Formats: sequence, C-alpha cells, structure tokens
Amino acid sequence: MAKSFASIPRPPSFPPRRPRLPGRILPIHPPTTLPALPALPSPPRETSFGDSYILSTHVVPSCQLRTTPDVSLPVIPDQETKEERKARVERATRELFELKGMQERDELEGAGSEKILWNVLTRYVHKDAGKRRGKGLTLFMAHANGMHKETFEPMLQQLLFQTDSNMTVQIDEVWSIDAVQHGDSGILNAANLGLLFDWVDNTRDILNFFLHNLPETVSPEPLPVHLPRVSPLETEARVNYGFPSRSLVILGHSYGGCSLTLAAHNHPKLFSALVLVDPVIIPVEFDRARRLHQYISGAIARRDTWPSREEAYRLLSASPFFGAWSPDVLKSYVEHALAVDPSGQVKLKCSGVQEAIVFSESRRTSEAFTALEGLDPRIALKWLVPPPSKGVIEDAAVATECVWRRSVNASNSVINAGHLLVQEAPRETADALRAFLEENFADAKARL
Repeated sequence: MAKSFASIPRPPSFPPRRPRLPGRILPIHPPTTLPALPALPSPPRETSFGDSYILSTHVVPSCQLRTTPDVSLPVIPDQETKEERKARVERATRELFELKGMQERDELEGAGSEKILWNVLTRYVHKDAGKRRGKGLTLFMAHANGMHKETFEPMLQQLLFQTDSNMTVQIDEVWSIDAVQHGDSGILNAANLGLLFDWVDNTRDILNFFLHNLPETVSPEPLPVHLPRVSPLETEARVNYGFPSRSLVILGHSYGGCSLTLAAHNHPKLFSALVLVDPVIIPVEFDRARRLHQYISGAIARRDTWPSREEAYRLLSASPFFGAWSPDVLKSYVEHALAVDPSGQVKLKCSGVQEAIVFSESRRTSEAFTALEGLDPRIALKWLVPPPSKGVIEDAAVATECVWRRSVNASNSVINAGHLLVQEAPRETADALRAFLEENFADAKARL
C-alpha cells in the first residue's frame, strides 16, 4: 500500500493577482546544419541500473536561435586579494541584475545568439520494455539550478525498485537532462555560454527533445549516442496529437519545475502528468530582490575547485548546506557535478557564474504562475513540497496559493525537508511520487 503524506489544504479564497501572461516563445527547432558531433564529455558508466534497468547517455542539439543575445563573460583574475574579490563579486552581482533587468524589459538590442549548443541526457530503460502488456510510463526529469541529471538517481533507485519489485506501476523508460550550463552539457557548451540566459530556452530545449529526438516507441535495444531526428511528419503528429505509444510524466525540481510548467502550457498534448518539486513559480507581486541578490552573489563567490573528489566530499559534507543532503546524493554530486581539469584538480561543470546567471531570472517565474491557471485540466498535476515556511518562497500564504493555483486534477504532498527535497529526502520523494503514479495510472500497471 502506498504511503500517505500530509497535504496543504485549499484556503477559501486567494488575493487578486496581476497576471503576467506567458510570452510567445521562439520556434522550437534544432540547427539545420551541425558541426562535427561531440564525443561524450565524461567516461562511460556502468550500463546496469539496478537489476532491471539499462543505463545509457545521449546527446542532442539544443534549440538554435537563443532568446538572448551574445554577451561576453567577464574575465576573472587568476589572483586577487580578499578585498578585490569581494569588490568583484559585488560589482558582478550588480551588473548582472542590471543586464538581466534590461533583457526582461526588452530593452536590449541585438538578435538572439545563433551559437550551437548541446544537451546531454541519461536514459534508463527497463529490460522488458515493449514486451510487457499495456502502455507503460515514460518519466522525464529536469533538475534544479546548480544540479545535474544524475542528482535524481538515489531517488530514482528507490522509485524503480519499488515499482518493479511490487509490480504496481509499469515504468518503461526514464530520461534525465542536463540544462545547457549544467553537468555534461556545461562541459560541451563552455566555450559558447554567455552572460545572459532566459529560462524559456530551457523550456524550448526540453520541448525540442520531445518533438524532434525522443524515439516514437520504447525498446530496450541500444540507441546511438547522438539521437537521430524524427521525421517532420512525426514531429507534426506529436504537436497535434501527442505520443500514441507513451504516457509521458514530467518531473521538474525548482528551476526545472518552472521550465516544465511552461512546456506543458505551450504543448499540453505531449504530457499526461506534471510533477512539480517545490518549483520556482512565483506571483509577479512577490518581491524576491533581496533573496536573489543573496543567491547571485553567493553563486559568484562560491568555491568551484578542489584538489580531489575525496577532498571535495570531505569539505562539502562538513558544510551546513551540503551536509543536509543524503550521503548518496552528495556522492553523486561529487562524482557527476565535478570534472577533472587540466591541472589534475576537480572543478564544477556548472561554474558559479553560470549558476548566478540562471538565478537572475524573474519574468518566467511569474509567467509560469499565470500559466498554471490555464493548464490543460487533462494533465494530472502533483506538487511535492516542503512545509511552506521551508520552501523556495518562505511565505506560507503565497506557497499555499501557488499549490492551489490550478485546483482541477491537482494534489500535493508535504515532505519534511527543505527546498532541496530531491537531495535531502530522496526516499520520501520517491514514496510520494510512487503514490501519485499508482493513484493516477492504474491503466499503466503491469499485468501478468
């Protein structure tokens, strides 16, 4: 029997809100021509994921024509005094705020960047996918800012073990993506990343994968590293009718949750369910300036290099922030969020500056808040959240309003952790996700 969780009750009324309607997004298409295809940026992994799933890693081109123009990154001095570093962080934070504000107010000149970027994804497919009766689930996961696609694996191991051993929910395939600045994608794109980023491009990159690269059917047969593009007719069919052979459940944490909400708003026929793990979805009136300043300056100033993975784990586990994580998630972070640099040290794949650039977003978070009300009621909506005072908003009334903004076909579960539920409470997150899948996808249960 699925474990039950506390939930946030719906209040009798909400305050009036000024809507910020989601803007028209740029076309979703990959580059028409590609340079030499890049090799996988990290060493090959063990192909077995538990007893029943096969793991593989794949690359797809991101959307071409970015929403933001090219703006060069600042040069960071090799050496600087403590005072110089403090002044640089304060100056960079202020300048990033100003630049992002101009972009969100449509005050910047210049067309969007046409540089070619890449997304790296991990696939987990059941050994019996395509052989079992009934239409199984495809689960897709989008990470929080500063994280990476493998951060879900401790939670995913719990979920897949439970569903497979108990034969309750048939999960045929799982995909997890690195956003363009993060994880292995960040390595491939390092030379082409700039000082501006719009969260809607993460939405577009995800939709690009669904519309142009996700195979039509699920099979345990190996896929090429570079996923081929489906035919234009298949893309058109997906836009109009969705996936006839898949039930697609998308899960987004924090930044990833906002991106997936906008994806479901723009192409609702693709999706069967949307799971939001304390997403950054906020009404336009809610002032986040002070908190954003802290996030941005903290990211710019953060340490990004360690002598070894062992030393990184030792120091990170002793910090209050990382020390609250499940040890398995922290081990995954040290293994997959860091790469060996030319000096032999290990360095973050997503630099502190790039993390700060992602933190600077405001417009899309409130567009997603408005989009929730109009989300197709056919799409089951599940919120996995911490107690309201511990979440991304830290205002109980506003957090409650967000959870119930789309009240039809919606539910929520409260997990006793902070904003980083996936990192702090992977087992509990898996339990709550499993309960939701069991409740909503009885027709996708495995049959003997």
